[in-house]
Amino acid sequence: MIQRIQTVYLAIMVFAITIMYTLPLFVFSTVDEAWQLYVHKIITLGGTPPPFQVFPMAILPVFTAVLGVMAIMSFKNRPRQIKLSKLANWALVTLVLVIIIYTLKLSQYAQAASTPQWALVFPIVALTANILAVRAIKHDEKLVRSADRLR
Repeated sequence: MIQRIQTVYLAIMVFAITIMYTLPLFVFSTVDEAWQLYVHKIITLGGTPPPFQVFPMAILPVFTAVLGVMAIMSFKNRPRQIKLSKLANWALVTLVLVIIIYTLKLSQYAQAASTPQWALVFPIVALTANILAVRAIKHDEKLVRSADRLR
């Protein structure tokens, strides 16, 4: 049933990842240079662009959002929905680690002060919503199995 609470949690996860994709994660600034770190790009506000790409960090949010949509669409198959949601959990944890690595890498390259932005909240919101979705799916599966035993 698509109207279950896990669908709401998974939709929150996909929405949070989508919003995070459009906002800057960090702003790095020195006296004469500044950069904005997005999930999919680095914008140079002044100075030279950094010599590395953020391509691996750009793939993970898209992969996670696709997993969330696939989990929503597989509402008739709860075991598959659990597997997809757990895989999305691992992708979200990996995304957080990759964001930390790129932030450290860029701040070390620039030797600049970094200012975190509000977009850093969204991976945590997505991870929390996904964990709640897994719990709700497991609860539904438990209810279905207990009803099958009664028959």
